[in-house]
Amino acid sequence: MSAPKWLVGYAAGATAALAAMFLMGAAAQEKTAFEEIDVQRINIVEPDGTLRMTLSNRELFPELIFHGVEHKHPGRDTAGILFFNDEGTENGGLTFGGYEDENGVTHTTGHLSFDQYDQDQVFRIFHYQTGERTTAGMEVSDRPMKPIDLDIVDRLAEADTAEEREALTQEAVESGAFGNAPRVFLGKTPERASRLALKDGEGRERIVLEVTEGGEASVVFLDEAGEIQRRLTPEAG
Repeated sequence: MSAPKWLVGYAAGATAALAAMFLMGAAAQEKTAFEEIDVQRINIVEPDGTLRMTLSNRELFPELIFHGVEHKHPGRDTAGILFFNDEGTENGGLTFGGYEDENGVTHTTGHLSFDQYDQDQVFRIFHYQTGERTTAGMEVSDRPMKPIDLDIVDRLAEADTAEEREALTQEAVESGAFGNAPRVFLGKTPERASRLALKDGEGRERIVLEVTEGGEASVVFLDEAGEIQRRLTPEAG
């Protein structure tokens, strides 16, 4: 006995649907090559959707993403790349930019950094320029062992005045949820001196090795108040 026409039609339709699903799945696994592509933002994600890296222009650049939840960033306005850890929290990045303002002053920024877990950057390589003043170098910092206080971050993002932002930042520092103690700086200063500064746990310079633009070399030892305790030069050991 032949099958009813409606059953034959149903079977044919189901077979076609399954074939289409198979082909779509196979196509999704294929690699695609481009000679050139214009795009405003690219997200790299894990199979479960966890964000691991973003390459973006200024307009679509992410805000602060913490354990997969996006919070408004208090002051970021840039293009570049952001890295995210296994939990979908910002873990560092590469940002860059440059322009000439309405007064003819040139500005340039370049910044590569890596963050402590649930905290801010602890290592960075950077270059900043404002007109003829430039600084470039590498810096290693200490950060608190507590996570960043997201409540304060949200309030900072909504703050209207510099005074309000300063007060909120101080509140975060006093709570132990925010702070920055630079420990090592190696680079070029705005005064065009090459400089290696070793700092204590409070970020205070204690040993500074420096060579000025004119070639004057020195090693300086400082106390907690920043007072010079000893200065070594080629002329005076």
